Amino acid sequence: MRASPFTRALLLATVAVAGSGLQAEQVTVQTTGCDGSMGFSSFDERRIYRIQPGPCPNPAAPGERLQQILLHSGSGISRYDVLWVTAAEARAAMEQIR
Repeated sequence: MRASPFTRALLLATVAVAGSGLQAEQVTVQTTGCDGSMGFSSFDERRIYRIQPGPCPNPAAPGERLQQILLHSGSGISRYDVLWVTAAEARAAMEQIR
């Protein structure tokens, strides 16, 4: 069975991208929970869907709200993993992906 022109083009494009050395960068952030608990998380920059303000106040800085980093869950449906970070950490995450 012969491959269609579309199939051949798709295969060539896939090989070209795979061989181009284009790799996603890993982003590492310090997470902060609404209760003040802290931790770290690393993820592939391609998983970022959005960074947005969250409803939770920053326990370490009165008057400031924590930010949410929404990551595609990878389940194939519209679900997101949520990381809570300070505003400064959200800016640092954006700097890592520029």
